Amino acid sequence: MTFRSAFSKKSKIIFSVVALIIIASTLPVFFDTNMTGNWQAKLIVLTINILSLVLICWIITKTFYEIKGDSLLICKSGPFKKKIQIKNIKRIEFHNGLIIPSLWKLSLSDEGIIIHYNQFDEIYISPKNKEKFLTQILKINPNILLPINA
Repeated sequence: MTFRSAFSKKSKIIFSVVALIIIASTLPVFFDTNMTGNWQAKLIVLTINILSLVLICWIITKTFYEIKGDSLLICKSGPFKKKIQIKNIKRIEFHNGLIIPSLWKLSLSDEGIIIHYNQFDEIYISPKNKEKFLTQILKINPNILLPINA
């Protein structure tokens, strides 16, 4: 079962601003009279900025979480991918805010869940339908600890 990532308004604004900064930083290179004959520099700037925009679009369009069978949770965001054995999930907590206390953040929203697995590992994700996601995970591993107010 596949779950798309939620995409908050704050995240949309942040991604839009970053994309506009990338585009705005590309334009002066083509209108600078001091770099008239320096096509290599223009090509480098253009390549870096296009790759940055492609990466942003890839992350926005390909962020999802998939439960494979009865054992595996696959979290994917653009080129980044993490596989977690559901039986190794110890605890799930809810999080809201831009500062996220987790190394792995495969999410497009500032409202999501932190999954604690193995001994010290954790990942932050934001499935669009958290209730359905948690129901599916708890069917596979009912020993997962949830917050008291969940």
